[in-house]
Amino acid sequence: MTAIEAEALRVSSLMSSRLCHDLAGVVGAISAGLEMSEDEDPEMASHAKQVVTESTDKALAIVKLARLAYGSSGGFEGDLDMNEAREAAKGFFAHAEAELVWDLEEYAVPKWQGRAMLNVLIVMERAVPRSPSTVRLSRVNGHLTASATGKKVKAKDPLLGAFSGQSDDLEPKEMPAYLAYLLAQSGGARFDTHFVLDEELTVTLVAD
Repeated sequence: MTAIEAEALRVSSLMSSRLCHDLAGVVGAISAGLEMSEDEDPEMASHAKQVVTESTDKALAIVKLARLAYGSSGGFEGDLDMNEAREAAKGFFAHAEAELVWDLEEYAVPKWQGRAMLNVLIVMERAVPRSPSTVRLSRVNGHLTASATGKKVKAKDPLLGAFSGQSDDLEPKEMPAYLAYLLAQSGGARFDTHFVLDEELTVTLVAD
């Protein structure tokens, strides 16, 4: 196996682990809800139905965003429909602590740019574990920029390093940041990051 093949295998394995981890909790909740729905207590059965409905919605939201951010989305060339991307991102953040503010006007961007920023948004969702908090996607000085602000904003060094291609000790939780880096590299761009603990994380896609 060549070094390139080994790296491709490692990246795909870590990405698979990340997606499985994201889905395991909600699928488990669906399973538990289905078991609870058999309870003879009407109140318990009603609660179980709510659990199944909410967990199913969350699972679908994760898959819809992952399809665009992680998958080829109909190929690697061309543009990404940002209306579709916005709806997928908003569905994902409907189950998050942070509010998503989509402050972009364009209807399409090059696919590598759109996918890169969707991966950044996935990172941002984990960076703001408490409400009230806000994740914003916008253009700042012409550059696509995502920012997270609110209580307890967090980003450890391995995560920040993944945005610049540091991959020696990658874990599944850092993979969206590393995939964003790879996508930026494919378009001849890079990421600039700015982080202030408990206050703000900003990630900017910069074309050289």
